[in-house]
Amino acid sequence: MGKLKKTHFFDCYKDSSTLIEFAGWLLPVYFKSISAEHMCVRENVGFFDVSHMGRFIIEGPDSEKFLNYITTNNVRKVKPGFCQYSLMCNEKGGIIDDLIIYRLDSSMFIMVVNAVNTLKDLRWITSHIGDYDVDITNVTDKSSMLAVQGPYSEKLMSEVGIEVSDLKRFACKSIDWKDISLVVSRTGYTGEDGFELILLESSPELAAQLWHTLIDKGKLFNAMPCGLGARDSLRTEAGMVLYGNDIDENINPYEAKLGFVVKTKKGPFIGRETLIKIKSSPLKRVRSGFIMERGIARHGAKVYSDSENIGFVST
Repeated sequence: MGKLKKTHFFDCYKDSSTLIEFAGWLLPVYFKSISAEHMCVRENVGFFDVSHMGRFIIEGPDSEKFLNYITTNNVRKVKPGFCQYSLMCNEKGGIIDDLIIYRLDSSMFIMVVNAVNTLKDLRWITSHIGDYDVDITNVTDKSSMLAVQGPYSEKLMSEVGIEVSDLKRFACKSIDWKDISLVVSRTGYTGEDGFELILLESSPELAAQLWHTLIDKGKLFNAMPCGLGARDSLRTEAGMVLYGNDIDENINPYEAKLGFVVKTKKGPFIGRETLIKIKSSPLKRVRSGFIMERGIARHGAKVYSDSENIGFVST
């Protein structure tokens, strides 16, 4: 294992959290406890350092056409100031990654991808540029990203001085806050209302200013910083997928119940012909949620109906 990366928020929590390695980064798994942080987000508001997520700027005259070709959703329908959940699939219909696309203006986009796939995705994207007139910049290391999630997230953002009441679900905007340039979106990975903030030109000093302001103003709403543990339990409870567990290149969008972001009628895109065939055929397996009466279902555990093995626990 090489040297672990640290986000620009690292100094804010290095002495107040339990740290683990994740996707090459040293990150907090919890501060107080996973259960306390989980309930804080469900009932109040919590905030997460999610700077490990990959971030690419994709811009140029052909940026819309290019993104429409490499992703499954219809990018043409995304107006400036909005985001879109989508997938990248390979020619066999397997999922390369799930992602969020931010459209800042007619020809400038931000793509946010899973941390474990950042370099893989970058190679995949650049290998398909071809004749498209686009520029792709990996800004993961020089930028930061923070998620504010929970029923009081809008009130906390307002108290901090970031006006978000005008943002609809999956809307985004660029703002200046205390001389810090932010891209703010009404998105999240918890099943709660919330916001994600990207500092495109970040530094440890700027990140600390935002973090400590949230700590200070968050006291009004019993807010707390949260780690990867609560982020995982929250998204599991909300039925959201995790790459490497619920989806990968051996699973197609229809098996993963993500067919709603596959727009086969939009025109050519990578994997389209295969996905059309898959959609018209019966599925042999499908992602499904279930509730345990007792105990905890662990990743990889077999699922039985009477004595018949009908599947496995993915997450």
